[in-house]
Amino acid sequence: MKLSLDCAFACPTSTNCLHRRHGFRTINASFYQASQPNSGLRFSGDPLVESEKMKILRIAAFGAAVFGIGTIATAQNASNANVNDAFITNETSAASDFVPTFSGPAGGTLTVGIYGDVDNNGGTPATFAAFISGEAPAGDHDDASFGFAGIEGFYKHNNAFVPAAVVNVTGSTVSGIGSHQMLLHPGGIGSPNDAFTGPIVDSVMRYTVATSGSYNIVGAYASLGGGATVNQVRLNESQILFSQSESVGDPGAFNLLNVSLTAGDRLDFAVNAGGDGIAGDSTGLFANISAVPEPASLSLLALGVAGLMFRRRS
Repeated sequence: MKLSLDCAFACPTSTNCLHRRHGFRTINASFYQASQPNSGLRFSGDPLVESEKMKILRIAAFGAAVFGIGTIATAQNASNANVNDAFITNETSAASDFVPTFSGPAGGTLTVGIYGDVDNNGGTPATFAAFISGEAPAGDHDDASFGFAGIEGFYKHNNAFVPAAVVNVTGSTVSGIGSHQMLLHPGGIGSPNDAFTGPIVDSVMRYTVATSGSYNIVGAYASLGGGATVNQVRLNESQILFSQSESVGDPGAFNLLNVSLTAGDRLDFAVNAGGDGIAGDSTGLFANISAVPEPASLSLLALGVAGLMFRRRS
């Protein structure tokens, strides 16, 4: 069944993508410029010295790109840090796309599901439950969500097709959902056929940590349907790392740096109905999760640079 474009739930009205994933794929400009032979940087003196200096700058640029030195964007530029890409990889694999748990960034796992918040105000939720594995009608998965080719993922097959967690796997906007953008939408589960019957539950993308360490969590929510929602990043359900009440046009960006996580911790990107019902609560999400390099890795880079400088002096 294909929904009409003016449907407030699955088909958001806005065709503007607030935050493209390529916004995270930048390299610190100062490092990048310094690494270019024609960047306009000039050193006076012996050309061999200049050559050695340029080598050092190039190594610094390489370190910035690989180890995350410099800016938030640099720390997030690896493609394997992208939650959206991980969702798309699962959805484009015919062997596993109907399974709601799949490989995620930094060796962790991702699971799409729901959890309840009876107050509808972003409070501590009830137990998390993954969407039902399998294709509709037995399961919650659909390769053409809401009837639109290219929108794939999971949702409850009721009169409004929510709660839902889907992703645009294409390179262009489809029904207002940006290229590679996730859409999360809360909904009711009190009746198998009526999305408006409570309890109203959050739509959730959950990340389970594989390795203890520090992580950068960067991304943005975007209201796509015009309804008011409470969009959050939670740690182990109860700890709120980011929360914003959002309506159409609000920025919804989060930059959570050096967050200490332990193996087995659960990081949730959750969209809550916000207490005003579920109409228009379609919410876009782009998110990156990357491990912060250990100090030992950075020390090795520094030793390499120091070695080059020592070689030149000697």
